[in-house]
Amino acid sequence: WDFVSRELFLHGSRLTMETRQYPPNKKGHWEPVAPNKTSMEYLKKIAGLCKQYDIPLVLFATPVNTYKEKKFTRYYGINLTLQKWAKEEGIPFVFYQNMDLKLDPKKDFVDMAHLNYLGQVKQSKAINQYLTRNYDLPDHRNDERYQGWEEDYQKYLDMADEKLKEAADGSNIVEHR
Repeated sequence: WDFVSRELFLHGSRLTMETRQYPPNKKGHWEPVAPNKTSMEYLKKIAGLCKQYDIPLVLFATPVNTYKEKKFTRYYGINLTLQKWAKEEGIPFVFYQNMDLKLDPKKDFVDMAHLNYLGQVKQSKAINQYLTRNYDLPDHRNDERYQGWEEDYQKYLDMADEKLKEAADGSNIVEHR
């Protein structure tokens, strides 16, 4: 991870305004696909620990671009399998591929499986709405123990402002503050 600077990668988020021009999302019928055995094993361990310590677990499946149909079919099929497993386990599964986040495949994806900054803002707002509606989460923004997160968030917003200014086409800019 030496090649990743803290300025570009904060708490799991890489700030990029890159886009690729992809054809519109395709509609179709997909079948469940078995996830990687090791991944599923660890997901079950995480679910077990959450249950053991009475920690609510929510699974989110973020959207992927459908321009590579074979890969999309695999990702979508894995999420169908995970959705079924989560339902059997009583774990909420939020499948954003099936929701209208108003994502533009030409402006909101950096590649097939990752949203750029514009898509991340839309996704983050949707996750925030879900968590706010369904859970009583404490607000830690003024908590000294979380000050580092707040500082990183402010850096992220400053970098986002710079990236948005650098963006060639400002027509797809969304409010982020």
